[in-house]
Amino acid sequence: MFQVVDLNTFLKIDFYLGENIRGAFDRTVRENLIGEGIYPTISKEDAIVSKVLWVSKGSGRSEQDVASMLNAPEPFDLALVENLCEQLGILDHFNRIRKKMEEGGIF
Repeated sequence: MFQVVDLNTFLKIDFYLGENIRGAFDRTVRENLIGEGIYPTISKEDAIVSKVLWVSKGSGRSEQDVASMLNAPEPFDLALVENLCEQLGILDHFNRIRKKMEEGGIF
């Protein structure tokens, strides 16, 4: 993983190479980034699953990132996230994060 930060806008873009989330390229969405053009980006569902993968590898910071995405107002397909997590063997990590959120342990 590496990051690119625009120092004028402080927009941070994470690049994850080598993750294999089935169908992720088919689910890309086109977003206007920094007013400079429209580019394909990862879907919210795949971003959540990607962060859960990092949680499964020991990243505590990614737990907060998952919680932030789940709390964000943009709609997403929860069933798809659960299905992808199950396929990758990380559904227990996703469910643990959701439980912590319900108990007030993560915001």
